[in-house]
Parts: sequence; structure tokens; C-alpha cells
Amino acid sequence: SISSPDASASLIVRPRSTLRGRIDDDDDDDADVDDEDAEIEAQLAAYGGLADAEAGATGATATSTGNAVGGAAGDCAPVRQRSVFWTRLRYYVPVLSWLPRYSVRANLEGDVVAGMTVACLLIPQALSYAQAPVKIPPVYGLYTCFVPLIVYSMLGTSRQLGVGPEALVSILVGAAISEKSGMKGGGSGVGEDGGDADPADAMAENIAIANFLGLLVGVFTLLLGVFRLGFLDSVLSRALLRGFVTAVAVVVMIDLSPSLLGIKESVDAAWATRRAERSVDASGQEELSPIEKLLVLIENLGATHALTAVVSFTSIGFLASMRWLKAQFPTARALQLVPEILALVALSTLLCGVFRWDELGLDILRDVKGGLIAPRLPAVTASKVRYYLLSAVLISVIGFVESIAVAKTYATKYNYSMSPNRELVAIGAANVFGSVFGGWPAFGSLGRSAVNDASGARTQVAGFVTGVIILVTIVALLPLFYFLPKAVCSAIIVVAATKLIELHDVVFILKLRAWNDLGLLLLTFLSTLLVSIEVGTLISVGTSLLLVVQHTTKTRIAILGRTYVVDPASGNVK
Repeated sequence: SISSPDASASLIVRPRSTLRGRIDDDDDDDADVDDEDAEIEAQLAAYGGLADAEAGATGATATSTGNAVGGAAGDCAPVRQRSVFWTRLRYYVPVLSWLPRYSVRANLEGDVVAGMTVACLLIPQALSYAQAPVKIPPVYGLYTCFVPLIVYSMLGTSRQLGVGPEALVSILVGAAISEKSGMKGGGSGVGEDGGDADPADAMAENIAIANFLGLLVGVFTLLLGVFRLGFLDSVLSRALLRGFVTAVAVVVMIDLSPSLLGIKESVDAAWATRRAERSVDASGQEELSPIEKLLVLIENLGATHALTAVVSFTSIGFLASMRWLKAQFPTARALQLVPEILALVALSTLLCGVFRWDELGLDILRDVKGGLIAPRLPAVTASKVRYYLLSAVLISVIGFVESIAVAKTYATKYNYSMSPNRELVAIGAANVFGSVFGGWPAFGSLGRSAVNDASGARTQVAGFVTGVIILVTIVALLPLFYFLPKAVCSAIIVVAATKLIELHDVVFILKLRAWNDLGLLLLTFLSTLLVSIEVGTLISVGTSLLLVVQHTTKTRIAILGRTYVVDPASGNVK
């Protein structure tokens, strides 16, 4: 506070935090910050003019006082600049804002318990996502968890959002890898030159594709947040999105059925033979459609491995029963906190190790190599960007639609502010750093966020605790999963995929007789199921953009009323 010689005039240079109660987290954030800067500058300028006027009126004494005030105002400039920088830094790095006010007594216990509970759910999920749909070493599923969790805990604004590998995103990443492998003959074990493909080289390329998608999705999501494009979550119509997601769920069930029945080798060989018969050129092979894969699967049902099938369907039944019980008793907190996936993984691993089911033909993870990898930026080329850009755009849009929806839900529930644009920046940065450490795209999950909330998460520290536990697992605990049956991993993914099928949307469309929306839903569903996920992706994004263009260019005319005019020459009413 700087007082003038006249007690009636004074300048109070207030910190930004007192100019407004808090920065509103909406699309006008930067405008609000600029308004505060202008307010401070206006106060300083106004006070400078006041001091000059008083100096002219009161002579030498006022002049000396004015000089003192001018010097004080000059001293305020560096302080104001530091205040502006610090406030902007706290805005873009929220941990600097909430961590100094963190209450250990009120929040630490709930955050630690929630972090441990989510880790028990996330670790087996991550291993399963890596092994089944993405088809890379299981440890990379954990790499996709720990770095994004730690980065998001520092940059994110949602206190309950559970970040990590998500079912639909993992399926789309796996589809991109399978398509590239199919084009190069990797799916059939045939190299580009017609010889046998080296499995190590094929796996290294799959890992590189997953990491590159993580980088590309992270950069795209980050740019969406930087350019304040959080409103783009409304570009994809719900009908198109529902048709695409439902078809993807069906596709992943078809792809994982051989693992569930213990006939993966025979079915993969049959698929490879069918692809070879339909070879389109010397450099690649045409990928089978999901329906064709289903027909090949039916032809090989006679080779089903009994023990694998029993383990698979028992696992599916257990997980489905637990989900039904939790839905029936939503207020039973103890039941809601039961980590059924961890229990299934632990029990199946123990039984397999004791009774040596692997010697009876049950496929297991075997040597699960742990440890951290050296940080390395994925190789970026123009051809790779062009090839994977469409998949990255769809993954980014689908991922942040769910993430922001979950973040808004808990922000409303607990009455704190969140910004979609800052969420995009946080998730984008988390994926960029995650790709450097071996991860594929990670986003918020509704299921994990619900568990996080029910377990007592109060702040972003819960996510940080989960990340630390997963880091410990990577370094020391992975050998414990040696006897984990792959059929159990596939069962976990299939149950997660069933959650993507929401028939109530179709029923709602039928009740409204919204035939246009039903047509769009069937368009993406059938194109994805009958052709491929890539074609469904192209149709979903292309049709959505066309609908947006149609909506924005359509002329809107509203008749508010009719006015009668009397022609003064003829007297006729017009």
C-alpha cells in the first residue's frame, strides 16, 4: 500500500490472488489474467498522475514527496512482474498452487489408501492390456502407467481422475499395430522378403509403433489444450461414436476368443493362410475383416483346449458376478473397494504355480522382465506421421472425451473448478513424457476414477502414490507374475470390452424415432465390423466433420411474426 500526502488518496497494489477470489477455469482464463494486469497498470498510472498533480500544487515539499512515491512505484514494477510470473506458473502447474496448502492430517490417509487401492486394480489391468490387445511385453503396460500418473498429478486439475491405459484406447493402439504387421507379413510370420520374420525384430517394431502413437497423441492433445480447443469433444456425434465403440468391442472379443479357447496358434495359422491366399501385392497382405476372422474361428472350435476354456470362462463369470454385485449394492463401501481383478490374478497365478497347469498346456506369461528402460524419444518421420495421424486423432478425441467427462463429474460433486483446456495440456504432457519412457497413449478411466473416489482420494497425491507403487512393481515385483495365465488376461479385457456395449443408447434412439441417428450408428458399426477398424475410424471422423460443416453453413431463418402494411397510394393491405 502506497499512501499519498493527501490522506484521501492512496494506491493499494494488490496481489493477483486478491483481485479475484480465484481464477475461473473457463475459456476466458487468459483474458481474465490480462484484465488483472491491466488493472494493476491502471492503478499505477492513475497514481502517477495523482502524484504529479499534487507535486505541482504543493511546491518543493510535494515534489520531494512525489519523487519518493515515484521511486516506490518504480520499486513495485519488479514485484508486480514477479507476481505475474508466479501466478501464471501456478496456473499452468497447479501443483505449485495446491501443494503448499496440502493438509497432511486431513488428506494424507485417504490419498494413500486410494493410491494403493487403485494400484491393485491398475497393475493387472496394465499387464493384460499390454499382453492381449496391444501385443507387446507386459512391462510396457506398467510403463504406460507410472510416468503419466506422476506427470498428471503435477499438471492436472482433477483430484479423482485415474489416468492410465484404457480399454478402448489400448484396443485402437493394438489395431494400428496389427494393421501394420499384417501389411508387412508380421501377422503370418513371413518377412517382407518372403522369409521368416524375426520375432524379436517384429516385437521391437510393435513397441516402436506403440511409443510413437503415444508421442503423436500426446502432442496432438497438448496442442488442443494450448490453442484452447476443449470444445472439440462435441465434434463426434454420439450416434457415430456409439456405433464405432460398440463395433470395436465386438472386434476385440473376436480377436481374443482364440486365447480364451486355447486355440490361438491354430487360428493364427489359419488367419495367416487366408491372408496369404488373398495377397494383394509383393509388399503386403490384405487384412481379414472381423467377420472373416469369426468364420475361421468357428471352423477351428473343435480344437478347443479344455483347461484353458474352463479357466477363461470361470474368470469371466467371476468378474461379471462381482460387477453385478457392486451394481446391486452401490452403498456397500467395503464391497466397492474389493479389488476383484487383483484377487483373480493372484488366485489364478497361485493355482497355476501349485498345480503346474502350464505343463498341461495352459499358456502363461512366463519370464516377465522388469526394470526401467533408458528414456528415448520415439523416432519421428513424415511418413509415419501421415500413416498414423488419423488413428492418433481418433484416439485423442475419444480419450479426452471420456477424461473430461469424468473430471467434470467429480469437479461438480466436490465443488471445485476444472478447466478442459488445462486438462488437455496435462494429459498431452503426460503422454509425451510417457512415450519417452516406453508407454502408449494413456487417458482417464471412469472405472478407476470411481474406485479412486470411493477409496477416499482427496487430492492429486493419490495418483502420485499409485505411480510410485507401480514403479516399485516394475523394479522388484514383476517376477511374481510368472505363472499368470494369458487366458486370465484375455478374460479381463473381454469383461472390460463388454462395458463398452451400451444398448440403452440404441433403445433411446428408437424411442425418439431418430432415424438419422440410427442410420449413422449402423453406418459406423457395420463398416467397422464388416471391413476394419481403420475404415470405421475414417468414416467416423469424416462423417462427423461433414455434419459440422453442414450444421454451420445451414441458413437459419426464424419467422417472428407478420406485419401488415397499407399502401398509401392504393389503400391495399399488404
